[in-house]
Parts: sequence; C-alpha cells; structure tokens
Amino acid sequence: MRGEQHVFYTLLSAGILLSPVISVNYIPWIIVFLVAVFIGSLAPDADSADSAIMHGIPGGEGPVRIFRRHTVLFLPVFGYLIRYLIYFPLSLMVWIITLGRVKPKHRGLLHSLFGIFFMSVIVTSCLLIVLYILSAWAFSEFALVFGAGFLFGAFMHLVEDSCSKSGVFWFFPFSKIKMRGLLLLKSKRNLLVTAVLGIGFAAVYVRDFTQTFPPGIPFAASVVVLLFSWVIILSISGVKWS
Repeated sequence: MRGEQHVFYTLLSAGILLSPVISVNYIPWIIVFLVAVFIGSLAPDADSADSAIMHGIPGGEGPVRIFRRHTVLFLPVFGYLIRYLIYFPLSLMVWIITLGRVKPKHRGLLHSLFGIFFMSVIVTSCLLIVLYILSAWAFSEFALVFGAGFLFGAFMHLVEDSCSKSGVFWFFPFSKIKMRGLLLLKSKRNLLVTAVLGIGFAAVYVRDFTQTFPPGIPFAASVVVLLFSWVIILSISGVKWS
C-alpha cells in the first residue's frame, strides 16, 4: 500500500474517532493528534529505505499536492530518527536475544504490536525529555497526545497492510502467524474501502445518530462506527490468518 493511501485511510479513521471532541476548545489538541496520526501512519515503513517516511510523499500541482511535495522537508527527519535510533537498536536487541535467528526485514519488527508499542513509547519519551530540557514541561500533555496519535496512526498502518497480499506478522517476533488479504495497490476494492470509511465518517457527525448512544460514554458512537467500518473493510479485503 502506498504512503498516501495509508495517510488517507488513517486520517479518515482518526476523523471518525475524534468526532465527539470536535470543538473550538480542543483545536490545539486535535491538531497535535492529527499531525501525530499523519506521521504515525507512515512510521512503520521506516524499516524500508525507499518508503514515504524516508523520502516524503511525491507532490505535484494544486494545494494538496504542494503540501505532499513539502513533506520532504519533515517526514525524512522522523524517518531517519526512527530507522537509526529505534528500528536498528530494537532489531539488534531481538537479533541478540534470538541468537541471530530473527534478522531485520521489511514488514518485520516495526510491523508488529511489539514494534509499534515500543516505537511509540520511545518517541513519546524523547519528546518529554526535550520538553524537560527546554523547561517547557507545561506542554507535556501535548507530548502525550502526540504519542497517542502516533500509536493510533501506526496501529492503523498495520490494519491497512493486513488487507494486502503481503500481510502483517502482528505478533512478530514471537509468532509466524500472518494476517493477510487480497487488496492490491490498484484495485476497485480500494474504492469500496474509501466508501465505507466515508459513510462511517458522515455517520458520526449526524446528531440524530450519535444521540442514540449513552451520553455518559462520549466515544461510544465513534468507536462502534470505526470498528464496524473496519470489520466490513477486512471482510471486503478477504482477510484471513495464515
């Protein structure tokens, strides 16, 4: 799956999840979360030297494409930091523990629950350390929001890659069981994925719909719709464990 597809599907999913807190009062938090989601949606591909997180997303003309072209200014910063300060050290640790049996590879460590968890913890910890050094601890909550968004983006990356034929070893390096589907890079099924997420996105912003859920659980509607949408997408993609 291309980098821009990961970004598009993940941001749509984040839009569904964030529906209960869309308000002027939460704009700074929402921006930080979405920026983190954007970066996190590409972060697992830091294990590949030719990925979008390492080089930015190809651009072109028009406002959106100009933004994509300018991602070469900041995405590689995160890409190289993740690749050389997180991915390689973690891979070395796993290589030593497994006595050389598990080697670094694309869709390996960073495409697993173990990998994205530690990657997110390390990224968040580094942000907190920087804020502490700069005596800006008052912004520590934003670092935690960034970490949550980063983890969400990375998790969705794994879900999306699970729909493809290459699949994902979710429990790598502890298990060789892979989750894979039939989704191709250029396939009509991609239009169905977009349609399902688009309908889910519209649904959570319909007041009459969201009011059918308990008011004491504000995220109930968004979480249910997000889960239901991706269950449909996984079914459409023919995802199975193998």
